[in-house]
Amino acid sequence: MTEPAASPAAEPAVAPAPTLPEGVLRVRLGPGANCSSAGSAIDVLFYGSVIVGALAVALAAAFPPRDPGSAAAAEAGDDPPAPPAPPPAAQR
Repeated sequence: MTEPAASPAAEPAVAPAPTLPEGVLRVRLGPGANCSSAGSAIDVLFYGSVIVGALAVALAAAFPPRDPGSAAAAEAGDDPPAPPAPPPAAQR
C-alpha cells in the first residue's frame, strides 16, 4: 500500500521575515521580551513593594490604635502613673 503525497495546503504557512531598521539586530517575541534583565528585576522589586505596602496598610487598618501609655502599663502590670500633684499654694 502506498501513502498519499502530502498536499502543500496541509503545511502551515510561514510568513516572510520582516525587514528590520538599521541598527536593530533582532526582535524577541513575548511579554517583556525586549526588556533588559535589570528592567525585569526593577519590575519585580516594584511589584513586591506594592504588595508589601498593601499588606501593611491592611494590617494597620485591622487593628485599632492604642494609647502608648496604657500599652506600657499593661505590659509592666502596673497601674497607670498618677498625674503630677499641683504645686502648693503660695502664702502671703
